[in-house]
Amino acid sequence: MAPYGYKGTDWVGYDNMKSLQYKVDTVIKAKGLMGAMFWALDLDDFSGRQCGQGKYPLMNAVKKSLGGYTPPPTGLPPPPPPTTQGPTDGPGPVTTMMPPVPPTTRPKPPSGKCRATGVWTGNAGMDAWCVANCAAGNCPSSHCTCD
Repeated sequence: MAPYGYKGTDWVGYDNMKSLQYKVDTVIKAKGLMGAMFWALDLDDFSGRQCGQGKYPLMNAVKKSLGGYTPPPTGLPPPPPPTTQGPTDGPGPVTTMMPPVPPTTRPKPPSGKCRATGVWTGNAGMDAWCVANCAAGNCPSSHCTCD
């Protein structure tokens, strides 16, 4: 439901105020989502001089469409996980649970003095970063070395 144009094998699609209002109604509200997000703010008419619709016409269309919308309450328990099921007598999918993943263990912090290495050698800020991160068990050898 969004405008598009093509010539030969070249295709361009984009949103306008009407398509964004449609998406708010059929996606955000219909699915009970919490709101909208814009990926690239610079694609809207932030000066209000390009399309004659005022500043930020696309974001304002979404804002207007979401006006008064209240997302469904949160904090509801999640749906139960899938259960393991044996073969069925008839057609249909068999759902199985993934085996539990064992907890990961944090690497042991290195002992000794940690400092920056490579292009960071001698940089006091990176030395401090290495000291703090290595103490937390995150000592990337591409950035730090510990004696």
